[in-house]
Amino acid sequence: MVSSSQHILVTGGAGFIGTHTVVQLLKAGFSVSIIDNFDNSVVEAVDRVRQVVGPQLSQNLEFTQGDLRNRDDLEKLFSRTTYAQYFASFSFYVFSCS
Repeated sequence: MVSSSQHILVTGGAGFIGTHTVVQLLKAGFSVSIIDNFDNSVVEAVDRVRQVVGPQLSQNLEFTQGDLRNRDDLEKLFSRTTYAQYFASFSFYVFSCS
């Protein structure tokens, strides 16, 4: 297990890949911060992560609703971040018309 002083920021952490990654990071002993603006996700995804990992590991999880394009949202998170994992994106897909 790693030291909980190793803090990882997961952008887009409320999305499908982000939530699965956050669960594994918490189980590995990392302290994790999620930042997400919910453009492609929902707050219930973060609640579900807390349910999956349980109350003890949830103490090592912090969530910020914010946007990567907003410098103020990022500065407070990066000041205590050891590593960052970037999953934030804007999804765009074209529906097939047949």
